Amino acid sequence: MFDYDRQGRYIAMADGDELLVQDGPSEGPLWRTQEATPIVGVAIAQNSILSLDTAGRLAWRDAVTGSLKGELQVGAGARALAVDEQGRAAIALPDAVVIVSGQAIERRLAVEDATVLAWGEGGGLGVGTGGGRALHFGKDDAPAYEAELPRGATAITWNAHDFWLVGAGEELYRFKADGLTRVTSGPGDITSLSCSPDGYRVALLIAERIVLVLVLPSRDTLTTVQYIDRKATGVRIGPGNWLGIGMDQGDGNKIDMVTGATHRTDTHPGREHHSWMLKVATDPSVEGDAPAAEAGPPAKKGNPAVAIGFFAVLAAVLYFLFK
Repeated sequence: MFDYDRQGRYIAMADGDELLVQDGPSEGPLWRTQEATPIVGVAIAQNSILSLDTAGRLAWRDAVTGSLKGELQVGAGARALAVDEQGRAAIALPDAVVIVSGQAIERRLAVEDATVLAWGEGGGLGVGTGGGRALHFGKDDAPAYEAELPRGATAITWNAHDFWLVGAGEELYRFKADGLTRVTSGPGDITSLSCSPDGYRVALLIAERIVLVLVLPSRDTLTTVQYIDRKATGVRIGPGNWLGIGMDQGDGNKIDMVTGATHRTDTHPGREHHSWMLKVATDPSVEGDAPAAEAGPPAKKGNPAVAIGFFAVLAAVLYFLFK
């Protein structure tokens, strides 16, 4: 339901059947469009924005203009979408995972009740199921390895240190060929995960209200974001220290994970303008020996209404009202 690409060029969000795309550096609106049925997945790939709706229509649109570049029917009951940097898509259906390449179905994997998907390095695909299975697919149609989870999978992401991170309810697990290892747990279900390119940071969305950024392998908390009156829908680590957070009603935040500097997306013309409250805390001292992130792209324009401030340590926790 939310994406923010590694280069920080675009922010894409869904609100029901509406697809909303923002300019990444400035957070300003680029374009929006409406699909026939509710959108269950959005993704940014190269110069395209992809959307998947409940009717199984996968659409490719130009990232800058929103013009339709192609569409494909992948099957009814679509529930999740993952797209790699080359634009190859994986779609979760009730009885299968469909792989799409070049706007055509490449293959179909026999997976029952797939709920979450993510691409890894070398073309590997991670899949979690509602029945509590974690699977890694390589080039073959059968999984290269798999493990049983204690609960249904609620989130999955690839880590550059050669393992998957899988959310199963409140628990976070490391999943690789040699099995499953518990990493940590949260105060609610983990519904979205994103790792930094170097693998030393992982962002977790918990119970639709709390976002934590942990430093690995220590699991110390670098950043805490709590939403007071809104629900969050997804997290994506972008360029440099920027973390993107999607919210219900088609809004989003960009937060610097080290300084706490907080930006919001601007409202698209013709849409209702929303306000919300959140609190942000950071503790840069937990970075330890993890490599420092490279600087992200500069903002195209200032936004004093939303660049509220920053936090250097956990001792300073403030509330923000975005108007």
